[in-house]
Amino acid sequence: MKKLNNFKIKNFLIYAFFGFLASLVNVVLFQLLYHNLRLINLVANSIAFIIANVFSYYLNRTFVFKLPRGNLSELFIEFTSFISSRTLTYFLDISFMFIFATLLKMNTANETLVLKIIDQIILGLINYFISRLIFQKSEKRIQNRTTKQKH
Repeated sequence: MKKLNNFKIKNFLIYAFFGFLASLVNVVLFQLLYHNLRLINLVANSIAFIIANVFSYYLNRTFVFKLPRGNLSELFIEFTSFISSRTLTYFLDISFMFIFATLLKMNTANETLVLKIIDQIILGLINYFISRLIFQKSEKRIQNRTTKQKH
């Protein structure tokens, strides 16, 4: 039982580290796009979200869940499941930033930085549980395919 708990804690910490990197990409890109390039909140946030989530997919697949390379069909299903699951967090992300940065006028560089950090912590926790489910299903599909090929 203790080994299982240690494994879960280790797995969560690895996910948190790589999730931090993806969140850092999101926050930095948003700040650059919104404050330096002066894109509107929704556009800056959407671009940052998309790039950070493609990066996150790669990190999760490669370093967190360490899945073997699947065939193109399996990768497509996995990637679309991953991105589709992030749709929920995308709407939470843009809603959060719209309410605080646009409606409540908390839109200085420092205010949006704090908002994005809070936003990313909340979304990171939600994404952790969703990602675990997706990559576990993918791992089972790959194991089933490998087992069938051996027989």
